[in-house]
Amino acid sequence: MIAAYILTTVKQDGKIHQTLEQMKKIRNISSVSVVSGTYDLMIETKVNELNELFDVTNQIQDHPSIIKTSTHVIEQEIYANHT
Repeated sequence: MIAAYILTTVKQDGKIHQTLEQMKKIRNISSVSVVSGTYDLMIETKVNELNELFDVTNQIQDHPSIIKTSTHVIEQEIYANHT
């Protein structure tokens, strides 16, 4: 399994929540978060092959509200063990 975060910049037209809902409908997207800072949305995706990641990224980039994306493949993930 390949997991990645796709950071996106969204047009500031007051429609970020509509964009958020549309992103959640794209296959292989597991979560979408509204974030502050340089980017507006952080999208988590999990796919089986790199060509599927390419397809997800293209679908995001094709959305008219998306200005820019930056894809970050997760190489290793460590979970905190808080008990």
